[in-house]
Amino acid sequence: VRDAARTTDGTFAVCGSFVNQSGPGTYLALVQPTTQATTFIPLSPFQPSHLVASPQGTFWLVGFANKAAHFRHYDASGKLLSSAMRAVTLPTSATFLSTDLIVAPHGPDVLW
Repeated sequence: VRDAARTTDGTFAVCGSFVNQSGPGTYLALVQPTTQATTFIPLSPFQPSHLVASPQGTFWLVGFANKAAHFRHYDASGKLLSSAMRAVTLPTSATFLSTDLIVAPHGPDVLW
């Protein structure tokens, strides 16, 4: 589990990574407060790092895919409402030290 959040109506969400017989992957899981029904949403190759619940009962994920920052917006049922990629992608020489720390050369400097 990388992050978790809960909406004001009690819908609980977690994002993270897993490994099964098919290999590694990432996910968003939503648990409904009244029925305890769980919705599992595969996210690979998207690598989520942060999850936030909005006051409107939706969830925002921030993470990376193909060395670019992405934002994803889901409703409480798991439907993808919108997504956006940050305009600047990371150079191919970027090194992902963790989901929160990326090191990349930038001219004579180093970005992190």
